[in-house]
Amino acid sequence: MLGGVLLVIAATAFTLVSWGGPGGSRGRALVLGAVTAAALATPTALLKRGLRSTAESVAGLGLALTVLDAYALHETVFTQAEGAPYTAIASALLAGLWATYGLLPPLKDLRLPLPTALLAAQLPLFFSALALDADSYGVTAAVLLTAAFDTVVALRATAGPVRLLAVVGAYGLGGSGVWAAGSLSWTATGPSAAARAARSSSSPRRSR
Repeated sequence: MLGGVLLVIAATAFTLVSWGGPGGSRGRALVLGAVTAAALATPTALLKRGLRSTAESVAGLGLALTVLDAYALHETVFTQAEGAPYTAIASALLAGLWATYGLLPPLKDLRLPLPTALLAAQLPLFFSALALDADSYGVTAAVLLTAAFDTVVALRATAGPVRLLAVVGAYGLGGSGVWAAGSLSWTATGPSAAARAARSSSSPRRSR
């Protein structure tokens, strides 16, 4: 675990601190992508040899490197993309990638990818609301919809860590969203605004 953390720190320094050094940013992005692919492929061989702890550490390194890859793509390819919409899209893609990676038959014994995918899945709706310049009602609805998604995962998940994280997200985001909706209803200037706040808090309940 310590070795994996140190490698993540080294990769972060490689990406963020020395990004403008010799070789150019595109060359460094290619190097980073190659290292990421190698890190994600290595756990298969490690699991076959019974080295599960090492496989978990290397898989964690690979997952962390995909975040740095997303940053590298923003700096080299999608340079004009604004922060909020890019974060929404990137977090959704990373959540899907990590979930798919964790469900692959050779890697299904790894404990880290699926909880990490669930963590990434908490971001897309919130940052989508920010990207659309949503008001308080829109942001509150995004938080509550994310809580509804966590509730569905908590009811269907069989893995303990995934279920625990989903329960924490459902209660945490759900409680925050309901409190925000109640505050908006209390401070509403008229019946229409109060009804709008009520609808933002009731729609996730109907989905559950």
